[in-house]
Amino acid sequence: VIEDLLPYPWDDIDLFEEAIKLTAQGFYWEAVGVCHDVLHLSPNAYPVHHLLGHIYGAMGNAREEIEHYRKAVRLKPNYPQIYFDLSTAYWVAGKEKKSLAALKKTIPMAADFAVADYWLTFIFDRLGRNRDQYQVSKKNAVTSTQTFAQICGLLGTAFMEYGYHTSARQALKKSVRVWPEFAEGYYQLGTLHLKKLRNPKRAVKYLEMAEQLYLRQNDFPRAALAHQLHRSKEEVHDKNKAADEWLKEGLRLQGLGWYQGAVDAYRMAQGFKPDFMDAFYNMGVAYGCMEENDIDALHKAVWVFKKSIDISPEFIHSYTALGASYIKQGELVLAMEVLTRAIHVESQDANVYYYLGIACRMNSQISQAVDYMRQAVALKPDSVQLQFYFGLSLMDLEMFEEAC
Repeated sequence: VIEDLLPYPWDDIDLFEEAIKLTAQGFYWEAVGVCHDVLHLSPNAYPVHHLLGHIYGAMGNAREEIEHYRKAVRLKPNYPQIYFDLSTAYWVAGKEKKSLAALKKTIPMAADFAVADYWLTFIFDRLGRNRDQYQVSKKNAVTSTQTFAQICGLLGTAFMEYGYHTSARQALKKSVRVWPEFAEGYYQLGTLHLKKLRNPKRAVKYLEMAEQLYLRQNDFPRAALAHQLHRSKEEVHDKNKAADEWLKEGLRLQGLGWYQGAVDAYRMAQGFKPDFMDAFYNMGVAYGCMEENDIDALHKAVWVFKKSIDISPEFIHSYTALGASYIKQGELVLAMEVLTRAIHVESQDANVYYYLGIACRMNSQISQAVDYMRQAVALKPDSVQLQFYFGLSLMDLEMFEEAC
C-alpha cells in the first residue's frame, strides 16, 4: 500500500520493503535502523521520512515523529497522506491549532473522505499505531481508537469548512462508529444536519445523544450548547448569558481556524441577542478569514461590518474592518468614504490612516497616500508594517532619502 500511494524511483526497494514489514510487525527499533540505511542510499526519499514519522509516533516520540513528517512535507508537499499523519501527530501532542491547520491543507487535494478513510484505516489498523511488540498494553489500543475517531471528527469539520457536506457526514459518521462514546462527533453531526443538510429530525437525534454524553463526562457547558441547538430559544431563561456563551464558543473556534463553525456560533448568539454588536463584528472577521482561505465570503463580511456600525456607530474597529474589506473588493471610493467617516469617530487611530493611505495609493493618489501614511506612522511609530508602506509611498513620489 505504501509503495502504491507514496511512489518513489527507488534504485533498490528491498530495504524499504523490509522496513515496512518490520513496522507492520511492531519491531520499531529494527525498522528505524533499516530506514536510516535506506536514507544513506537515498537522502531525498520522502516515503522513508514518512514511515519514520509513523514509527516514532507508534513509540510515543512525538518530537521525532513531527520532525520526520515535516521533512517529508519539505521533500513532497503535494500529497494528502502526509498531512493526515502530521495532523494526527500534532493532535496527540496537544497542538490542536496546528493539527487543524494540517488537516485543512488536505481538502483541496482530497475532497472525498474515502481517501482519508482508506489511509487512516491502514495506518491505525494494518500498519499499527501504539503497537510496539516490546510495550504492548490495552490502554494503548483504547487511545489509538479514540485518536482515530477524533481525527475523523476533525476531518468532518474541515470538510464542513469548505462546504463538502457529503464528505463531512461520512467522516463524522465514521468517527462515532469507531468510538460510540465520542460526544463531539455526535455534536458535529447534529450541527451538520441542522444547518447544512436541513434535516432537523436527524439533527435532534444526534444532538440529544451529544448532550447525554457531555453530561456523563461532566462537560456541562458543551451539554448546554447541544441542548440549545435542538430546543426552542424561548425555553432559555437568561438569553444574555446564552448569547455570551455562544460568543465565547465562536471566539474559541475562530482562534483555532474553524471559521464556518465560528460564524454558526455567532448566529446562535444573535438569535438570543439580536443586536449583539460583538457577535456581528467577530462574524465579519471570521468571514474575512474565510476569504483568505479561498472561500468566497468577503461580500458577507461587508454586510456584517455595516450592520456592526449601525448597531454601534462609535466602535472604530468596525469602520477599519469595513474599509479594509472594501479595499480587498477593489471598491476604493467606498473604502475612502467609510474611513473618512471613521476619522470623525476616532481621530487618533493609526489603522484608519493606514487603510486610507493604502486606498489612496491603489487609486493613484500618491501625495494623499504619503500624508495618510505619515499620520499613521506618527501615531504608531513602532509598527514595522506601517513604516514599510510609508516607505513604499515615499518611493512612489521619488522621495528616496526619506524612504531610506
